[in-house]
Amino acid sequence: GFLSFSVNGIPDRRVEPTLVPWTCPERAGVDAVYNMDGIGVTLRFFMVKGSDVLWGAMIIRNERQKPLQEMKVCLWTRPSCNIKRPVWRRTVQTAKRTLGSTATKATVTVQADPEEDWFFCADEEYDVAHRPQESQGPCFLLLARRDIRRLTVDAGNAMDVRFDLELGPDAQEIHFGLWEHVTPIPNQQALDQLRPRLDEYRRWLQGGDFTRPSLPTGEEQNGTPLPAQPTRGTSPIAKEDQP
Repeated sequence: GFLSFSVNGIPDRRVEPTLVPWTCPERAGVDAVYNMDGIGVTLRFFMVKGSDVLWGAMIIRNERQKPLQEMKVCLWTRPSCNIKRPVWRRTVQTAKRTLGSTATKATVTVQADPEEDWFFCADEEYDVAHRPQESQGPCFLLLARRDIRRLTVDAGNAMDVRFDLELGPDAQEIHFGLWEHVTPIPNQQALDQLRPRLDEYRRWLQGGDFTRPSLPTGEEQNGTPLPAQPTRGTSPIAKEDQP
């Protein structure tokens, strides 16, 4: 997994969602519908025809049975490779700065600027440019800042680059996008390819269609959420990775 969340202290791993796949001429995706003890949350992932970005939305539905006191979301990426290494050199580049630690073994936690909405995640040590056999290349996160009260980024000497989102009690929806090259690619080459398309990506992030098309008669727009209940087996998300 690369995303986890909690609502009023209830982690998503305790709730079994209803999965609702859908298609339309220009888009196709799937909804995971959660009932978080009376608060409905829909996690939506989809692809758009002609786009190389996996788009996503988290929707807090209006028919709340309980007040939303606290909602936390964690997104994490693993640029270049996801196997254990003695030292990582994770960095995150934004429109304003480069985050992370490349000179020490520390992991740096910073609060993102409200205007920072794209994050280029790479590893300076495991770069395809000079370690092609051990590297996979960078990845890229787009994140609309509406309804996000606080965003912190952890990067440096850790396997995951972590983005912790805190949403306010009036939050309704967050939009995001994820990109990764289909084949291994050097960090700088990937960034050079992404820069000319940043405006296009950001326009979609701010004004694209994140809704789901109408389902056949008899199927509700948000599916039928299951009641909160523990899932069987062990969660694939480590406890320390949960918000």
